[in-house]
Amino acid sequence: MKVNNIQDFVNGVVQQAIGETAITTADNTGLISLGNTVLSSETNKDAFIKSLVDRIGKTIQSSRKYTRAQKRMIRDTFEYGAILQKIYTEPYKAIKNPKYDLQDGQSVDQYIVTKPSSKQKLFDEVNNFEIRATIWDTQLQSAFTSWEAMGAYIDSVFTAIENTVEIELEQCENMAISNFIGEKLAYAKTNPETGAHVVNCLQAYNAETSASLTAAQAWTSPEFWKWFGKTFRLTQKYLEKMSVKYNTEGYTRHTPIEYQVAMLHSQAIEAIDVYLQSDTFHNEFTALPNGEEVLYWQGTGDKAALADATTIDITTSSGTAVKQDGVIGLIVDIEAIGMMVNKPRITTSPYNADGEYTNYFYKQELRYYNDLSENGIVFVLSDTPYTTQE
Repeated sequence: MKVNNIQDFVNGVVQQAIGETAITTADNTGLISLGNTVLSSETNKDAFIKSLVDRIGKTIQSSRKYTRAQKRMIRDTFEYGAILQKIYTEPYKAIKNPKYDLQDGQSVDQYIVTKPSSKQKLFDEVNNFEIRATIWDTQLQSAFTSWEAMGAYIDSVFTAIENTVEIELEQCENMAISNFIGEKLAYAKTNPETGAHVVNCLQAYNAETSASLTAAQAWTSPEFWKWFGKTFRLTQKYLEKMSVKYNTEGYTRHTPIEYQVAMLHSQAIEAIDVYLQSDTFHNEFTALPNGEEVLYWQGTGDKAALADATTIDITTSSGTAVKQDGVIGLIVDIEAIGMMVNKPRITTSPYNADGEYTNYFYKQELRYYNDLSENGIVFVLSDTPYTTQE
């Protein structure tokens, strides 16, 4: 056990706190315990005799349950069968009413057959993973002073397993969303004249206002965020009307506001709050039936930088490599992205009498899909919008 005499340090920081001295650098070197992974027989000895080994006086199980922030994409599961089917019926076309064009000697055929035009989509992919953990019988008794203490440790092991499941499912959700964004970006590049799938916010703002902002300048521009709020709300209204413009397969779709999932990046929400000095848009956004704040699409990177948190870097399910920074929002039909967690279960091996342990298996089966025939709009704030890797 290391003992530090800190009277001078404490006196100094107190004087700074109460205003007796100016603020100076507080040297914490060696004062804050950063922890050791294992005990050392040379350093962890008592301070008096200096030969007795220090004992552990209290144990804290550093295990906290993690719950993923579920997106509005979890669907009902099904136990039997293997394929998810979606059926779509096209709107009918108007035809001439013959009532004002009747002719002598001619009849009006009221038995002409007009069949519905229906399409189906079948989603049959299943993804699965398992987490395996070995729980021993008596092997670690020497590390604890009671069954209660060892039991608390075993509980923390199971919490770690459950947390791993939550993290894995959360990232599967994130990748399903990122894949949809990537598919829309790729389609917008190869089919620039077909429909409206990506809002190039920087280009649109500069064109509309005759400004010449860069992406970095736009992030701190109150005028830009006013324009963005207006554009975001208008896009939601457009999606409520029947149109073929907002999906990549030419379906006639409409997405009422209660079926719209509006996702905004946390950085965009904070920028709106700070630079507009108003919570009006934030309140409107959080009041949406399916408004979601997104901290990152794919990950935070090693430094949690803005560029990383707003970037997707994937090869899409259709095989296109897409890397795009500055993705700040997505409005999508609630049926466009889905994930079903089928039959989560825990199984165990028989007790191994020789090794004195039992294996636990946490099994997950996932079905997640993108339906690009459903409406979706991606918002990008970047100097190089929706580029794909050739």
